[in-house]
Amino acid sequence: MLVDLVERLAGLSISVHRSGRLSAIRAGGAEIASEFSPAGEIPLGQSRMLTRRVDTETIKARFMQEWPTARVHWEEPMYVMPDNSEGTIEPRYVFAFSIESISDGQQVLSRRRHIGYSVEDAGAAAQDYTERANPDTAGDVRR
Repeated sequence: MLVDLVERLAGLSISVHRSGRLSAIRAGGAEIASEFSPAGEIPLGQSRMLTRRVDTETIKARFMQEWPTARVHWEEPMYVMPDNSEGTIEPRYVFAFSIESISDGQQVLSRRRHIGYSVEDAGAAAQDYTERANPDTAGDVRR
């Protein structure tokens, strides 16, 4: 099921069962466009039931083809809504990973990245949820 969000997000966690069905929503600061009735909460925006069409193995194979030197830290199906955004979301199969390389004979890992793939459309572009580095950041000031 797609969820229409109309307000700026402060935090949202949506769990998806491996079947692609919604299993839990935890919101902090997010408002979902819905109304309550005796039958329960009813979405106000456009929504639809998701049909999972891309299996996990297909998504993993695509990821490994696109990121052959990745070291995967975790992977799971989930809903992701980037900070300061609004709109309709759908579940993605998300990988958290670093790129491995060798520098001066030593293994080096990049900053962690987060990439999400559609579970409904195998040809859809991957979504990059990686927070961009801020060159003005001084780092940990306690050092």
